[in-house]
Amino acid sequence: MVVLNEGLNKIRDLLNSNIDEGDWGAGTATELPTDTGLQAEISSIEVATSNLTADKTIQITAVLPSTAGTGNVIAEHVVRFSDGTELSRTTFTGITKTESKEIHNISTFVLTTPSQ
Repeated sequence: MVVLNEGLNKIRDLLNSNIDEGDWGAGTATELPTDTGLQAEISSIEVATSNLTADKTIQITAVLPSTAGTGNVIAEHVVRFSDGTELSRTTFTGITKTESKEIHNISTFVLTTPSQ
């Protein structure tokens, strides 16, 4: 069996129409497929995403504005579906958030089918 390109693009479109939020935290534990969200969520800094699509690809961008999260050390990010389910979790070296910093997280998903 092989997943067809049109099927991969349909999955991309479903992601695009159902992902609408990025959220930020201070957790530093390594990401695992069994994670259920942020390790240490920082409340009140959820942001809307902007999504771009191309053939079998979706790029999801979340921007933490300079006006949010000041004083926190930001070290993780999740991409979230509109129903609250998280798609992905990313950790990185902590960034001390100040009013002069904006943090951008860009997640790119390339959908492929395994070679036979």
